[in-house]
Amino acid sequence: MFDILIYQKQKVKVSCGKDTITGIISNHYEQFGLIKMDNVLLPIEHILMIEVVEEEGDPFCYADLPAQPINKGASLREMLY
Repeated sequence: MFDILIYQKQKVKVSCGKDTITGIISNHYEQFGLIKMDNVLLPIEHILMIEVVEEEGDPFCYADLPAQPINKGASLREMLY
């Protein structure tokens, strides 16, 4: 789960105990049960919630894509229209 967020460099909001941190997860230390976010190590067992935060005005936001599935055999022109 963390590998996808790290690879895509998605901004997330993490609730850990009474604190909430917003930033990008940079590392996942599976053997120690930790994630690194904004140079802070967070124990995974204490994380209550992870929410992906969408940045406003992002031209490549998946919410702006058409609801219809893209035909993989279609030409580029057909996919755009």
